[in-house]
Amino acid sequence: ARMGVNQWVKRSSAISAILATTVSGFTLPNQLKKPFGCHDVRSITTSLQLVDSARVSVIEALQKPSKILTTCLEYNPLPGSSELDVTVLSMQLRKAGAASIWTSDLNSLQQFKEEQATAMGNFPGPCPIVYNGDKWQDAMEGVPDAIVLPAGAFSAWKELSDSNNVQVIFSVSCEEHIKQLSGNSDTPLTILIENSSDHYDQDVLSDLFSRVPSKYITILQVDAMQINSTELSLGRSLKSTHGCTSVLVKNACVGDAEDVPYASFIVNGFKSKKSTSFDMTGLTGSTNGHFGGIASSGTQKWQRVTQKSKGKSYD
Repeated sequence: ARMGVNQWVKRSSAISAILATTVSGFTLPNQLKKPFGCHDVRSITTSLQLVDSARVSVIEALQKPSKILTTCLEYNPLPGSSELDVTVLSMQLRKAGAASIWTSDLNSLQQFKEEQATAMGNFPGPCPIVYNGDKWQDAMEGVPDAIVLPAGAFSAWKELSDSNNVQVIFSVSCEEHIKQLSGNSDTPLTILIENSSDHYDQDVLSDLFSRVPSKYITILQVDAMQINSTELSLGRSLKSTHGCTSVLVKNACVGDAEDVPYASFIVNGFKSKKSTSFDMTGLTGSTNGHFGGIASSGTQKWQRVTQKSKGKSYD
């Protein structure tokens, strides 16, 4: 029977010791990558990667050599979403170019992680999965690539770094949080700058970004499907003025028919230097991960926004 990721992780020490001595010429990888010259033992090396390299580097995924603004997409499932829905969505978001997938749902976390593991050795490779809920200890069972912690959670950070080799992203929302982090660690950190569409204030955000140490990796949080695509213009502006590394789009995916069209729209929007008013075209291939282009023929209107205005919430 096929063994799941959790079972591999539990047997990691024993399997690593055995395979390290029996697979000739193979070096244990530090990151998820295609084994070189090991076609005969592909199934073995793939399983070995699940054990010792089950986590993908979020930092590498956020920082592209091209220095483009990368996109993190949050999945906040609607009631009734199935495991199949999550598995298919996981593949679609990887092919759409998401830098990472975030979720606070424990069941979805494990499903995302297991599906992404199937992309090892392929292009695009596995997309990092980030847990941003408040049950981080329970989340460790799902083998997340990173976990979001409050700015003051230094003991949890040390525990995760020492015993689980999981990356930590600190959430901040004020100058005091940044001072707290920089005063307790000389290590370059990855931080999420929290933000809400209810009070978008570019001057306030710019001031906050200006106080972040230059060696930090910064992720701006924005809400999905804003009027006039405000999430795009804000992210681009802070990229230009303060070197914002990536943008987390809250509630980008909820398990509805607009998940993939919006994911493609926002990922390509942050890559583009064109106007922030777009239309999606040619989306009939979204089921198998093939997407159409973007045309600048008006502001994209999303049914989800219309439904939310009628009282349907995704928070």
